[in-house]
Parts: sequence; C-alpha cells; structure tokens
Amino acid sequence: MSDDMDDTDDFDDMGDFDDMGDTTDCPECGSENAYFNGFNYECPDCDYEWGYEDEIDE
Repeated sequence: MSDDMDDTDDFDDMGDFDDMGDTTDCPECGSENAYFNGFNYECPDCDYEWGYEDEIDE
C-alpha cells in the first residue's frame, strides 16, 4: 500500500460534507438540522425531503 493514500480525504473528493454552510430550516417540522445532501434537502429529525428548486422558490 502506498504511503500517499489517505482514507481521510475520501469525503473531500465528493464535496465538503463537513461544511455546515448548506444547512437550512425544515419546512415540515421547523428543525434547524436540515441539510443539502447533494441532490435534495433532508431533515434528519422528521425524515422530510424536498428538492433544491423548492428551496429557491422560498
């Protein structure tokens, strides 16, 4: 195995999932924990999911 392979960089290749700038309030339950998963917004508290276009319209 090569020394320059680092498993900690896996998420950096897919996007900055540790960047909390993509959070928003859930329109269903009002939770502040909703986040953008790369395709849709998701609320981990009530499992509501809505599209990116819905967020732009608000």
